[in-house]
Amino acid sequence: MAEIATDRLSFSGRVREAWDGGGIVDMRLDATRPVNGWEVTVDVGGEIVNIWNARVLGREGALYRLGPLDYNTQLAAGAVADIGVQIEGTPRFAPVGADAVLASDVAEGVAPPPPPAPPSDTGPATLTGTAAPRQVEAQGGGLGTDAQTYAPSTLSFRESAPDGSEGVRVSGVTVPEPAGSGEGLPGDDFAPGPFSTRGATIIDAAGDRAVIHGTNWFGLETDISTVHGLWARNWRAIM
Repeated sequence: MAEIATDRLSFSGRVREAWDGGGIVDMRLDATRPVNGWEVTVDVGGEIVNIWNARVLGREGALYRLGPLDYNTQLAAGAVADIGVQIEGTPRFAPVGADAVLASDVAEGVAPPPPPAPPSDTGPATLTGTAAPRQVEAQGGGLGTDAQTYAPSTLSFRESAPDGSEGVRVSGVTVPEPAGSGEGLPGDDFAPGPFSTRGATIIDAAGDRAVIHGTNWFGLETDISTVHGLWARNWRAIM
């Protein structure tokens, strides 16, 4: 396991899983002193297509700069931040650099560098996800320097109509709940309580036959905006 160690933290990792055309790389930050902001640079051997517990700050080929999310920006001495990425390519872990801002420096006014400015809203953009700070990917960009994280309250973008004219302008991501009782929706068909089976039939808590109209794979509604479990198994194997 490769590792970089400084007087503030250590950065280590390994390839956990590899398959034809991709793999999973696990990384770990161990804080040796209280820090309030960190950044690591690592060659992962390909393009990051999924990332958890960190965000992409910049990219040159397979070399990525990664930084913290809101919940792991501050690390106490002895605390750990586990990072994972799914890549397309030949996975590897080749650490290049690691640094952190000491919490004491922040207290004395030596703050971390300010985040990059939000992208201009003069062109089409794509909003990914539905909750908490999200990635906004400028058209033509990727998970490189064009992708940054912004709070929904500061987000503003517009989408062009097919004929090239301006279509919809959106500021923030607050959507009012539509009026209505929900009568006739699948959820109204089932009595409250757990499902069970009677022979080959699924029944609800009242003993009536239950018809399942859909299923959910947890994860798209979370802060990583992708289905959970992909850090442990290839989606092909899960499906």
